This record gives sequence, structure tokens and C-alpha cells, in this order.
Amino acid sequence: MIRSNALPVGGLLLIATCACLATPGCSDDDSPSCPATPIAQLDANYDPGDYANVTAGIGYYDRALTFTVQQTGALHHVELRLDNYLQPGPLIVDVRRTANGVPVQDDRDVIAVTAIAVPDTSSYVSWFTADLAGSGAQVVAGDVLAIACRSAGYWNWYGDSNNPNPDSSVYYRSSGAGVYTWTLDTSFEVDFGFRLYVIPE
Repeated sequence: MIRSNALPVGGLLLIATCACLATPGCSDDDSPSCPATPIAQLDANYDPGDYANVTAGIGYYDRALTFTVQQTGALHHVELRLDNYLQPGPLIVDVRRTANGVPVQDDRDVIAVTAIAVPDTSSYVSWFTADLAGSGAQVVAGDVLAIACRSAGYWNWYGDSNNPNPDSSVYYRSSGAGVYTWTLDTSFEVDFGFRLYVIPE
């Protein structure tokens, strides 16, 4: 009589399953072998609230706002306090370096760039998201950078006067108005609403 040491198919499946659960990275719990998905964290920001008292147009003028990075990590996205009344032209949003606190001039010399599409319906003021996660850009705590916005259409950026966010400065430029380089806006000492999100190292 011939005896077989083979296990039934069901036994093989059971052994395979156990082996998988014992393998690092194959666990379905929150152990160190299976790290959680990184979460973007709020970094530099200013919220003017629902009653922002200053509005600046983006279209005829380009606008930029400087800020200081708080955490080293991967740039994820930016939120801006805006509205758009079906004006043609997406909003081009980039993050760029500064020189002596002033945004660099060249639109090709940016860390990351994306576009916010014109909404399907006229929008009330709200937070619009500029997704920069795919850029692979890294930021470093202490760096002074700028969020720059431009459009062939027309958008409104909302903020408050009297310098409520001392860490930021606002700049504008317009070739049509003969202002070809970024110029400090001192008219209302305004700071615009923005939120920067970073995945920390």
C-alpha cells in the first residue's frame, strides 16, 4: 500500500494564507510593517473668514503672496479664498522662490504649477484647491516662497486689510499697466486667504 504525505488542497490554501499573514508588509493591522498612507498637514496659512473686507482681481493684474514654510516635506496642495463669475480662463497657480523676499519674475522658474478650472456655475467666495501633489516638489522649513496667480479670465482673491498676517506680503504686476515686475502692494496692507498643505518628512 502506498501512503501519500500530500496535504489536501484546502490545507495548502490554509498554509499559504498563514504564511502571507506572517510576512512583513502583508498584515492588515497598523503595525510598523504596514505604514499608514501619509496625510497632508496644514502649514503656512491665513483665513480671512466669511467677512473678508478686501477683494483683488486676478486677470488684468497678476497677484502673488509670500509666506514662510513651517515644515520640511512634500508640497501637496494650496487652497485660495476666491470667487469666479463664469469668467473665461482658468486660474494658473504656482509656488515659486523669492529673492530678498520678492517673488522671482520668470514664470518658468517655479517649484510647482497647476490650474484651477472655471467653475460650472457662478461661485460665491469659497476655498478653491490647486492640486500640486503630482509635482514631486519638496519644501524646506524656513524657506520664504510665494504663491503666484494669473489668468486670461477674471478671478477675485479675498483678504483683509491692516496687515493681519505679518508673515506675508502681497505683490502685483501687469504688463498692460506698465508694471512689468513684481511690485509690493501697499494700498491696504492686505493679506489674502490661503492654506498651504505639506506631507512632512
